Amino acid sequence: MNKADKIKAIQKTILGAEKQPGDEVILHDLLEKTGDIKRNYQDYLTTGDLDIELQQIPDADYELCTALLTAILREGYHSMFDNTIRQRAKAGQIRSLLERMVETLQNSKS
Repeated sequence: MNKADKIKAIQKTILGAEKQPGDEVILHDLLEKTGDIKRNYQDYLTTGDLDIELQQIPDADYELCTALLTAILREGYHSMFDNTIRQRAKAGQIRSLLERMVETLQNSKS
């Protein structure tokens, strides 16, 4: 998928995530479609504490953003009953992450 298509897919996901906050299927589908699921997402994380890692969003590159989104999905999978993805969506973390992904793609030279 080229850069322009990724931007469109992410923007569509932002709209979908607003309608259904915390819907992990929408987020997973995005990463699948763009080929950006990070099976080795832990390699991108330095502290092991996702709350601390998410503070990097304003300066994150695209790869780190996709690793953080993958980590959020894994966190949600491991804690199905406490709505962590929905809580992160309500806190604006998922939208911030998706917006940063768009920004990094728009600013990239390739």
